Amino acid sequence: MFPDVPFVATTAADAIAGQYQAETRAGHLFALFAGLAVALCAVGVYGLAVFTAERRTREIALRKLLGARVRDILALLLWQFSRPVLLAIVLAAPLWAWVAARWLDRFAEPSSPPPASRCCSPSPPWPATR
Repeated sequence: MFPDVPFVATTAADAIAGQYQAETRAGHLFALFAGLAVALCAVGVYGLAVFTAERRTREIALRKLLGARVRDILALLLWQFSRPVLLAIVLAAPLWAWVAARWLDRFAEPSSPPPASRCCSPSPPWPATR
């Protein structure tokens, strides 16, 4: 039909993969920065734990002298660091569920977020179809 135009054959799978190439690239970039953020948070919590243990050395020694078990002292220190982390999770989970729902609405085939996000969401799970 058009002898001057070369024929380029592509499969349907290649065409669909091309449409989602930007999403795949964004997913890899997001995973990289999420891993970096988790590593940075872990180093920060470790530094905070060392600082607090150093600052409370006398208190820990006195508790140990009065008969406290290592488990009790660790529970006291861990609870101090767990509260801000739990608060951050409680505040971030609904925001993440909303962002995930908006992001999934952009795709051609409807889907729902993974089950783990449904347990954290304050709203009921959204349907798999539009």
